[in-house]
Amino acid sequence: MKKIKVLEVGLTYKLGGIENFLISYFKKIDKNKVEADFINVFEKTKEESFYDEMTSNFNVYNLPNYRFHPIKFIKEIKKLNEKENYDIFHYNMNSACYLVPLVAAKICKIKVIIAHSHNSSNDKGALKSFLHFVNKRFIPLFANTYFACSEIAGEWFFNKKIRNSKDYYIINNAINIEKFKYDEKIRLYLRNKLGIANDTFVIGHVGRFKPQKNHLFLIDVFNEYLKKNKKSVLLLIGEGPLEQQVKEKVKNLGLSDNVIFLGHCSNVNEFYNAMDIFLLPSLYEGLPFVGVEALTNGLNCIFSNTITKEIDILKNIKFIDLKLNEWVNAIVEVEKKSKNDRKSSYYKLLKSNYNIDKASKELEDIYKDRLSRF
Repeated sequence: MKKIKVLEVGLTYKLGGIENFLISYFKKIDKNKVEADFINVFEKTKEESFYDEMTSNFNVYNLPNYRFHPIKFIKEIKKLNEKENYDIFHYNMNSACYLVPLVAAKICKIKVIIAHSHNSSNDKGALKSFLHFVNKRFIPLFANTYFACSEIAGEWFFNKKIRNSKDYYIINNAINIEKFKYDEKIRLYLRNKLGIANDTFVIGHVGRFKPQKNHLFLIDVFNEYLKKNKKSVLLLIGEGPLEQQVKEKVKNLGLSDNVIFLGHCSNVNEFYNAMDIFLLPSLYEGLPFVGVEALTNGLNCIFSNTITKEIDILKNIKFIDLKLNEWVNAIVEVEKKSKNDRKSSYYKLLKSNYNIDKASKELEDIYKDRLSRF
């Protein structure tokens, strides 16, 4: 059978939800069946940590940024498609502000054009919210296939007619389940390395320092909780534009001895073992990869109630309003609970659609099915 050739758009140098999706799926997809190339339109930053891995395993083309050079971008896509003759164009989107890639695919007459929603809101201001509201109505003029990482992400992007059609698919934010299995030895090693005593209660969070992730609220929560439990630590993993502001707040509140900033980590999966609870007070999410990772590791989780309940795979996440006292009380409840068997979550998730081994094969089948229709 002829290989399906896919062009993936949406990769950046910053490791976020879309990048996690692309890495997770295309490391596992059968390269004898699906051959994927990737487009990046962003300049290098210090956060290019995972990028070398992508370029060593796949063709990554750096093209003019379609936000500022739409005509140049379209011309480059045409040139690339004339050379590679793609079957599928897969545009991974956090909003509908920019439809130029879909326009380019339509001009190139690529058979299957996918618009993939990875988010459920944005924090980029009134203008971009307006552009998203207007532009999403035009997506069906260019795309013929519609993906979303969750129902709430689909609702934000696509109308009811699309969501009820056979052209619409929920593509789970699946992960390598084996990688996030709880390991007691790693827990003890990392806590010792970080100078965290065995009886210290470790609150964890993984996410880029940007408004969506709500770090400032998280610091307020920890500040209040610390008054109730002096033997507690907040572990923050990630980088981003608000990192310095958060560090300043930690310093001003006198929390520096109890808050650990780890920055970017290539072994995030190992640090879940060192945590006792995982907090995600995001203002919005499509369906957070880090949530699935924390669940797999067997962590008790508290999420903001703005996050889709679809992620409650094991029916043990506590969703609450973004009210300070409610979060503090919820943490106290978890701390008092008897310890659960953290490995049991791993075995349950092995059988789920969030296991990348299963999910990647399903995406292969969807690609094949969509191509057969056009």
